[in-house]
Amino acid sequence: MNAAREGEPTPPRRPVYIHGRPMTERHRELQRYVRLSAEDSERVAASASFVAPHLTRISDVFYERIREHEDAHAVLQDEAQINRLRGSLVKWMADLFLGPHDDAHFARAERIGHVHVHVGLPARYMVSAMSVVRQELVGVLVRAGRVEHATSVALLLDVELAVMLDAYWEHYAVRTRDLSKAARLAAGQPDVGPRDDMTQAIEQIGVIVVGLDHEGRVALFNDEAERTTGYGADEILGRHVTTLFPREEADAIHARLAAAAQKDASSAFDSVLVTRVGRVREIRARFKRVRTGPRGLTTFLTATDVTEEIALQKRTRQAERLAAIGRLAAGLAHEIRNPLNGAHLHLTILDRALRKQGAREGDEALGSVKTVSAEVQRLSALVTEFLQFARPQPLTLRPTLLGDVCTHSARILGPEAERHGVALELDLPLSPVHVRADRDKLSQVLMNLVRNAIEAIAADAEADAPSGVPVGHVVLRVRRHPREVFVEVEDDGPGIAKSDAPIFDAFYSTKPAGTGLGLPIAHRIVQDHGGVLTFESGQADARAPSRNTFGRKTTFRIKLPVLDAQDHEDGNGTSDERRDSGR
Repeated sequence: MNAAREGEPTPPRRPVYIHGRPMTERHRELQRYVRLSAEDSERVAASASFVAPHLTRISDVFYERIREHEDAHAVLQDEAQINRLRGSLVKWMADLFLGPHDDAHFARAERIGHVHVHVGLPARYMVSAMSVVRQELVGVLVRAGRVEHATSVALLLDVELAVMLDAYWEHYAVRTRDLSKAARLAAGQPDVGPRDDMTQAIEQIGVIVVGLDHEGRVALFNDEAERTTGYGADEILGRHVTTLFPREEADAIHARLAAAAQKDASSAFDSVLVTRVGRVREIRARFKRVRTGPRGLTTFLTATDVTEEIALQKRTRQAERLAAIGRLAAGLAHEIRNPLNGAHLHLTILDRALRKQGAREGDEALGSVKTVSAEVQRLSALVTEFLQFARPQPLTLRPTLLGDVCTHSARILGPEAERHGVALELDLPLSPVHVRADRDKLSQVLMNLVRNAIEAIAADAEADAPSGVPVGHVVLRVRRHPREVFVEVEDDGPGIAKSDAPIFDAFYSTKPAGTGLGLPIAHRIVQDHGGVLTFESGQADARAPSRNTFGRKTTFRIKLPVLDAQDHEDGNGTSDERRDSGR
């Protein structure tokens, strides 16, 4: 933690700007992870005058601690070096409070990490050394009554430590490659390390390339393959290629490998890769036989990740269908609305005339007028839905706390769920999640989905269900991912029989009296937010509390882009309030 400042790396080629300062994606991600905000950076700078008188003492404490441990002290040469390092440590701590905390700042932290690797300081002492610095600096600020400033300094030091430790991981990666190279040479195999021309070309091409030996085991795994699957090359090398595919496709993969051996190449095929965490990515792939190379490679699997392409195609087709039906609905609505208004007006006149002539409640004529009037009003409401579907109102987008929208929807529909004997549950993350949304429109979508789930369970409920026992469960859940957030409405009702049912198409409904417009409208609103609305319906988890463990579990899932805290200075509360609300 005491390197010189000269020789700083050049700024990244494609910086991300936050508060006017360039930030690489990696540094930005670290700051977002520990909730280090612009306000924290300002508080760190404001702490300089409090800590400045203590920096020399803290440096002395730091190196006294070093002297107590043989492995740490062993990397130091003599007292002259220790004195130089003391001064460097004071300078580094002073720089912490100068700011700005941008790429140039963290580049210096990376350089310090590389210096520690060079002098041989064990990685474990990086963590413990930073702990000593943190304790001392935080202690100074707490004793000065600057608790918030102390918290901000601790967050910054966490990011500094993570950046410095990256130097160790890079060092270990290089050592691992060197050891692998030495092992190959010792075994009499030619040196075909990661820097040969062929490998460099394969690494840089934006296509999944997996090299296989004569038994189908992975011997080459390029960067795109690592990015797509989440596996590191060291985790997958030596394993059979079928590891990357679903188990049920193992026989088909063996057959394609055999076909490639006979014909030099298999025909292109569509399949899915199973990622390290169990997710699937859709691919378009081909096996190609080659002459045995220096790595013992006999076959290449080349593939393109088409997951997003297929999803985009589906969304485009859906949007085109909705747009066409919307235009038709708009025309019909205009043609129908005027006659309906006239019919309703004349029914009102007829109702008044009958009452003046002495008609009473229960009379057949008055009852017929009421029935027709009710149907006209229902049809008028349907026309209004047509127009809402055909001519959606523009969104008013602003930073929105997603948890508040979910809580509001659950509070409104709570009494309805209770009336039907359905347990409505909220499952929200501890930390607040912001999205850029039209709060009213998003609430409309959630309430539509939750109400549908409640009604589906209620319609399927057994008449003799035990009193006090929920007839079903609906869960409104929010799950944060790095770049997006998922809002799920899950129920254990009767489910949707067909997984490919066109439930987002206009006028398609699973309800006997449904209009078939609620879900298409919800789908369009989510799309207008830059999100995606999907559903899945399958066998319920028998371990879940449910009235029917043999029923189906239906989940409607909304994916929305996350709005980072740095991107909404005018959002809902300060960074401190957001951090406190997440505890």
